[in-house]
Amino acid sequence: MNIERHGITIGIERLNTESVLVLKASGKLTHSDYETIVPVLESSLSGLSSGSFKMLVDITELTGWELRAAWMISNSV
Repeated sequence: MNIERHGITIGIERLNTESVLVLKASGKLTHSDYETIVPVLESSLSGLSSGSFKMLVDITELTGWELRAAWMISNSV
């Protein structure tokens, strides 16, 4: 059996008084991955006390994404 790991993890770190949103994408992202992460991301961002933050995106383990997933992300920007 071959198991392919894929998805997005999210975290918020504090560096002194600054907030840093950390995203890590791995494997081949699917439309379902985006449908799952968008509400989590929106909830996380609403919990930040300031309107500004820094972001770190780690794509070292990303192998690609489905066309439907890419379409969803382009329409949500």
